[in-house]
Amino acid sequence: QDNKVPDYIVSELTRVFSYDVDFQRQVKPSDTFEVFYGNPLTGSSTKRKVLHYAQLTLNGVKKTYYRYVNADGQVDYVDENGKSASKALLKTPVSGARITSGFGMRIHPLLGYTKMHTGIDFGVPYGSPIRSAGAGVVEVAGRHGAYGVTVEIRHNSRFETLYAHMSKLADGMHEGSKVNQGQIIGYVGATGRATGPHLHYEVRIAGQPVNPNNVKATGGKQLAGKDLQKFRVYK
Repeated sequence: QDNKVPDYIVSELTRVFSYDVDFQRQVKPSDTFEVFYGNPLTGSSTKRKVLHYAQLTLNGVKKTYYRYVNADGQVDYVDENGKSASKALLKTPVSGARITSGFGMRIHPLLGYTKMHTGIDFGVPYGSPIRSAGAGVVEVAGRHGAYGVTVEIRHNSRFETLYAHMSKLADGMHEGSKVNQGQIIGYVGATGRATGPHLHYEVRIAGQPVNPNNVKATGGKQLAGKDLQKFRVYK
């Protein structure tokens, strides 16, 4: 904003990097960014600018993405090798959250004894929207024991995610619903065994809970053949 970059370009930049970067916790004042935006290179619209290129340097490590329109007219952001920014799972399913409890053994705040904490707790205000970390099919939607109001989503043969203690489900959430990545699936609450409003978020691989911070979510299409040659010229 200090550099007069339009809000919608800032939003696009954060969306493109949201698969790699946790903006609430990973970005420091000493980190830098480059952004190149302007009129689209194809089509006649001059009203709205688009993000052509964005680079973040975090802790001295550069990440760069370029806007690319493929032969079918699909817009994607790809790195210098032609690999798409999008991945199977987003880094965080809620905005502006702080982690209030990590993954692993802890003294349970209500039960008073040491117990395995199978996910991450995000402290967020009551009613904040919760987004699906990836595309998939809803397997659980509703009351689910100590989890309270819960949504569980199967993303593929490997990944499942679980979102617990919701105040309520989003409209249309039921078993068998198809969801898109980033779609609102419910709202933060304190149902089930919870001391206050927060999101309990789990990632499971082959049915076993794993630390969401350590998950290297696969995905990201790779440009090939003529598309890759065209991209290199364009870049």
